[in-house]
Amino acid sequence: MLTWVKSLLIYNHITTAQDGSIMMDMTLDCHRTCASDAYKTSDIAEKTDILDGTQTEILVEGIPDGVDEEILEMLFSSRKLKTCSVVAVDFDGVERNAVIKFENHEDVKTIMNSRPITIKKKEISVNIFTPKTLCTIIVRGPKDIMKAENEETFEMYFENPKRSGGGEVVDICFQSKQSVFYITFKDEKVAKTVVDKGNHSLFRKQIKVELMKPNRSSRETMALTVSGRDEDFKHIDSISVKTVKVYGISSLSNRESVHLYFESNKQSGDDIERYKVDEYDDDIIYIRCKDESVATSLIENKHIIDGHELNVSLYSSPPPMYPNRLLVKGLNARITFSILDLYLEAKVGLTLVPGTLIYHAEKEDTIMVTVNGDLDISLVEEACESKPLEGSLLRFLPVPISKCVLVSNLSDAMTEDWIALYFANTKRSNGGFVEKVKMIQTMNACVVHFAVVGDVNNVLSKEHVLDGRKLEVKIYFQCIRRAEKDTEQGQFKQPAPFTVKANIQKIKFLRRNSFHKMAVEKQLATLYATIHWPLENAGEDVELFCTLSENIEDCATLAKDWTARAKACFEDFMNTLAVEYVVVDTNILRSVVEKLSEISIANPESVAILIHRDENKIYIVGIQLHVSWLTSSVERIVKDIKYFIENDPSWTKVTISHCRPMEIQMLLESRFPSQMQDKFPEVKVRINTNKNEIDIEGKHFSVNKAMIEMSKIKDAFVRNLCEIPQATSF
Repeated sequence: MLTWVKSLLIYNHITTAQDGSIMMDMTLDCHRTCASDAYKTSDIAEKTDILDGTQTEILVEGIPDGVDEEILEMLFSSRKLKTCSVVAVDFDGVERNAVIKFENHEDVKTIMNSRPITIKKKEISVNIFTPKTLCTIIVRGPKDIMKAENEETFEMYFENPKRSGGGEVVDICFQSKQSVFYITFKDEKVAKTVVDKGNHSLFRKQIKVELMKPNRSSRETMALTVSGRDEDFKHIDSISVKTVKVYGISSLSNRESVHLYFESNKQSGDDIERYKVDEYDDDIIYIRCKDESVATSLIENKHIIDGHELNVSLYSSPPPMYPNRLLVKGLNARITFSILDLYLEAKVGLTLVPGTLIYHAEKEDTIMVTVNGDLDISLVEEACESKPLEGSLLRFLPVPISKCVLVSNLSDAMTEDWIALYFANTKRSNGGFVEKVKMIQTMNACVVHFAVVGDVNNVLSKEHVLDGRKLEVKIYFQCIRRAEKDTEQGQFKQPAPFTVKANIQKIKFLRRNSFHKMAVEKQLATLYATIHWPLENAGEDVELFCTLSENIEDCATLAKDWTARAKACFEDFMNTLAVEYVVVDTNILRSVVEKLSEISIANPESVAILIHRDENKIYIVGIQLHVSWLTSSVERIVKDIKYFIENDPSWTKVTISHCRPMEIQMLLESRFPSQMQDKFPEVKVRINTNKNEIDIEGKHFSVNKAMIEMSKIKDAFVRNLCEIPQATSF
């Protein structure tokens, strides 16, 4: 069995003679190499310039900012390059490279003979592209078995097709820093079979197997993408890792307990330099240690706080970012898509792509949006710093490339394990290694977290049927807790109708006054609200309904505070109306009402008089200025009529009939006749119990006073009767 192999590397030096022919100088270099190092050297081997008459693809690197697929296609099919026929451009905006496919081999030959090629006054690297093989896996497991002395056992296991699904191993290497084995198979299919099989165990302990995927970049210092926790293994031989990433913070009742826990931990203690909360996910914090050994010890142990186990892993570098997506924090309800678009265009010349604004699922002040062209986040931050928009200082952040998908329309039988197995199976789902699955029971959906960014696009390119159901799969952004097509319009929720208490006299005034009624209805209509007035004498409850719909621009933003704005608009209008009243004695109410018809009102739309005979009140309702004037006029009429009656010497007699026996009895018990005789000597009161009548005789003014006193006694009796508790039956 082989534990080390010799790698033959061919360095090709091509020069172009004056006659256009290609001259090649080939040098052989032999040396021993570890599997992880093989990926570095394999880059050079695949950066070949040998034309064999079959190649139709080239690898373009060092592409300057501002150049995209369209520009590359125009460049390589231009007259300058003899109008080569471009079939497809596979552009990587993060690595700034592209694989360009031509219609035939002659086009590739033309391009190679036209080097050097420049764009935007910068020379770009152009080489023949040869796809790299994926023959190497990474094996990790418990630290007590991940040792160099077990190398032979691991090799035997992965050479056994029955046990591991493996085959011929051409290289195996142990990396002590990461405590992992790199195992290279002769056949790429064998490596994929081993990964797909899963559930590997050695020494009666579980081990994890992941496929190492090199970038297509030909740079010798390229990053490796691993079908596992890629943040831990992007740079295998990079600087020491001192930072750990801690998941699961949101499940804790007190976030400060995390600081206390790790600061009192024996493995870390005083060796922690600082804490940092993740800008995109509240569930994550980063802990920077003073030494790599401290970080390593933290990931080797379990960490349980308040009964919740935290997931701790190494963190070596930030994730790659989208070149044209922007995360914006600190918005308020007044900032709409249109306003933000104008703001960014004015500050940095960026415009937003319509229909791409997505609100955070939980934070109303956070959105994600796509811009036209590539972002320079430092320019955006500098231009917008200390420059508020609608009273808010905004924060702008790049968006990490998503490694998650939202899967919906799941059957009730679905479990996390079932879903993870399906999406980890490349043959069935086009997926890859699944880090975790988080179920969303209320939606019959889940979020699948892949280890590799590329697996997301692979999964989205295929239709998925699981347990007899066609699944809906969308790219999911952890930074906003939403899926891609869950746009601003998709967030719209129709606000529920609500009730507002209003003064019943004002309601009666508006019901009779079409001018002011239409005014308030028009104001509410501008806020997408309609009003349902209560029926006559039905009470003071006014109901407001929302007329917003998904067809209205910024409907989601408007819906968020619609209730508050509609209520404020209605109440502000009602506050422009005033209500006053004048109490009128029963005996003069008729005379006062007759006199009111003589009042001349200059603007009858602004004020109204409402007479309530049962309350002995006259209400004046309308615009404050007109109400004050009309109230004064009514008070003068009442005063004049009362003065006339009080000074009228005429004798009168009033008979009050249809009294209830209880009222007669109550007046007798309270000695009403003698009380009136004491207060008004000239008044005589007689109660006829047979007819249930009361006769009051005397001067006009005194008779009126006696009748008022009688009303007060009757009201007090009714109130006392209502306060008597109901008898309890046994």
